[in-house]
Amino acid sequence: MEIIPSGAALGADIHGIDLSRPLDDQMLAGIEEAFNRHSVICFRDQDLTEERFLAFMARLDRIEKVPIKDFAHPDYPEIFFVSNIRDGDRTIGHDDAGSVWHTDMSYSEQPPRISALHAKEVSMENGVALGDTHFASAAAAYDALSDADKSHIDDLVAFHDLGGRRAGKKTRPATETKAG
Repeated sequence: MEIIPSGAALGADIHGIDLSRPLDDQMLAGIEEAFNRHSVICFRDQDLTEERFLAFMARLDRIEKVPIKDFAHPDYPEIFFVSNIRDGDRTIGHDDAGSVWHTDMSYSEQPPRISALHAKEVSMENGVALGDTHFASAAAAYDALSDADKSHIDDLVAFHDLGGRRAGKKTRPATETKAG
């Protein structure tokens, strides 16, 4: 296994692993260490079935079912389809999943530690993959703050309610109470 850091605040490519085959505990520990150090890891050119993808992910973290059932895989409710491929008058997956900056499932009481993307088909232009998936490091942003700014925000708590994005839905009013 070879880990190649991106040189940015986060991200690394991992080479020399075939995720379609079962991994021993030592390989999995190396992947965990790379994830903990780099926050975003990439395994390129993998040929995974849905079963192998879910088996690999289950060894790293608990797997949640897709919260928007219209975009869940019919046989694997833990897999969320993102696609711009049309079937009649609609896309076969969510075609707008990354149009706004977000953190996956941050509205959950205990959000998953890991979000996994498994690209089956990616449009290319001049040998470069198209798409708009970007990542940011909140830890690096915090570390870059002055001590005064850190002390100003250290006791702040954010509240994320998924209902706030639903048009026409009433949301409960904000409170002064800290989340436990």
